[in-house]
Amino acid sequence: MRKFDPTVHRAVWPSTGNYARGGVAISRLMQSRGVAVLPENMSKERFDWLDEWVTDPADIIRTPGSESNVKEIYDACHELAKDPTNFILNQFNEFANHVGHYAVTGRALGHVFEAMLRDEPSLELAAVVSASGSAGTLAMGDRLKDDYGAKIVAVEALECPTMLYNGYGEHNIQGIGDKHIPLIHNVMNTDIVTAVSDEATDGLNLVFTTDVGKAYLRDSLGVDPAIVDQLKHFGFSSICNTIAAIKTVKQLGLGPDQVVMSVATDGSEMYGSEKADHLASRYSEGFREADAAAIVSRFLLGAGTDHIEELDTVGRERIFNLGYFTWVEQQGVSLADFDARRDQGFWGTLHGMTPAWDAMIDEFNAETGVRV
Repeated sequence: MRKFDPTVHRAVWPSTGNYARGGVAISRLMQSRGVAVLPENMSKERFDWLDEWVTDPADIIRTPGSESNVKEIYDACHELAKDPTNFILNQFNEFANHVGHYAVTGRALGHVFEAMLRDEPSLELAAVVSASGSAGTLAMGDRLKDDYGAKIVAVEALECPTMLYNGYGEHNIQGIGDKHIPLIHNVMNTDIVTAVSDEATDGLNLVFTTDVGKAYLRDSLGVDPAIVDQLKHFGFSSICNTIAAIKTVKQLGLGPDQVVMSVATDGSEMYGSEKADHLASRYSEGFREADAAAIVSRFLLGAGTDHIEELDTVGRERIFNLGYFTWVEQQGVSLADFDARRDQGFWGTLHGMTPAWDAMIDEFNAETGVRV
């Protein structure tokens, strides 16, 4: 890997949504130009946010398609990589993404669970749930499985069900990338895969963020107003994770002492334009209490065990092998490096590299004058 000079190079961050923020922030920290590469059909608010960070509009590259069009992002990055002054930070195959979530996110959720245990010692951490964008966040599940024996649940959009059905399509749960299996997804350690429809996330976004929807939750269902006030912050991926967690509870038949953990990975402020479009197309005469009730009944209270699979070895191998077409045939990863990821020893060695990587980060920060 060539040495990165922040005075000369540009940092390029390919993204399907939630991590576009991170790439620009990192490059800003290093006092270099940051280039974000993401699909053109992402929400208006996401591009507005990025516009505030860049001095050159050309540093926001819009690739064709939607959340489901990841290959087009790779293609754009290959073009950018031809310029030796560009440095590509690819969250889909950068193992530091996995290690960071294993070491930090997983440990943070472990601290939350330990705090719960102090109040209720009988609790068991049964599962950890996360939708797969780059698959980085799923690494928290590897940590929580190591520490507590939790099952790992990977989630995708039903409209593009790659893991479940080897499928294709278009969806609108922004922050999830499909039609490929990220190189940093430890597939052979994943226990369950499930899918959530973007019809569910679009609908519940209206319930959680409109006065009518919030009133229905409080007054008709008796939901604690403090919880209702928090739900208004949930973006599409956060809602997706919540529904998938409910599906997991029902699939595994969990009881009150068994905990399922997930994360709210995005905020509703990124989807104001999407909300307006959905209201205009589906509720042109107004969003009413009956509409909120129907959405909650179908997608929240009615979340069931459809489109879910508990993986055995054959199921894990099937999903793992799908990655061959992206990483070996398209992206040039060697077959030996690709197959090495089947062995949990590979991932254990990777997790053990954290102290060495921390030292390298400290060295880099010292060289560039960054204080953390």
